[in-house]
Amino acid sequence: MGNNSKKYKENLSNGTLYVAINNDYSNQNIRHKSLAVANAVAESGCDILQYRARNISYHKMLDEAKSIAQICALHNLPFIINNYIDLAIDVQADGVHLSLQDVSVAQTRAILGDEKLIGLTLRSVSDAQNIDQTTLEMLDYVSVANIFATKSDTSNAKPLGLYELTDITSIIKDRAPHLAIVAIGGINETNMTQVLNCGVKAVSVISAISQAQKPAAACKKLKKLILKTLKTQPVKAVNV
Repeated sequence: MGNNSKKYKENLSNGTLYVAINNDYSNQNIRHKSLAVANAVAESGCDILQYRARNISYHKMLDEAKSIAQICALHNLPFIINNYIDLAIDVQADGVHLSLQDVSVAQTRAILGDEKLIGLTLRSVSDAQNIDQTTLEMLDYVSVANIFATKSDTSNAKPLGLYELTDITSIIKDRAPHLAIVAIGGINETNMTQVLNCGVKAVSVISAISQAQKPAAACKKLKKLILKTLKTQPVKAVNV
C-alpha cells in the first residue's frame, strides 16, 4: 500500500461519512451544484468525497473534477473518481471507484499503482461470495449497493435491504478483514442507525446532502449521527 493509501486509510475506517456528488448536468432538477456541495461538506464532517459523472463530455467532466480536486486538496480530503480511470489520472485524484462491469481491479491497480485507493461496488450476496480473493486483496474498500431505493442510481436493481446488507458485510469481514465496507443507496438520517447496526462503519450519501436545503448542516448532522450510533452500540463479547 502506497503513501496515499496509508495517509487516507483512516478516512475509510470507523465512523466514515462518504459523500458522493453527481455532476451538474446529470439532473436538471439538481438543487445544489457540485462545487457548492463540495465546498459545503469539506469542513462539515465529510471524510471522503467522490465525483460521479454521467452523460457529459469529457471536457465538462474534467473541468468539474479539477475544481472539486482543488477543494479536496485544500481541506486534505481524499478525492475519488467514479469509474473513469483516465479522469482520475488527469486530475491527480486519490483513487477510483469501480463496478464489477468496469475495467478489472487488477488492471486498474496496474495502471494506478499501489499509492491510489481503489473501491468496488458489490450488489449481492453472490457478488461477495464469488469475487476472487486476489481481487479482494488489491482493494482498499467495497461499497454495498443499493440498501434502499434511490433515484441516484440508474441500474434499476432491486434494493438489498438490511438483512442482505448484514449477510454481505459478514462475508466480506470473514474473507477480507482489512477491507472497509461502505453502505450506499437511499440512506438518510431516518434509516442510518439501522444501516450501521448491520455491521458497517462507513456510510455513503448523495441526495441526503445534495438535495438538503442546507448541505453543510445536513453533513454535520449525518456525521454526528454516525459517531453517536457507533459509540452507543454494545460491545460484542469475544470468545477466548
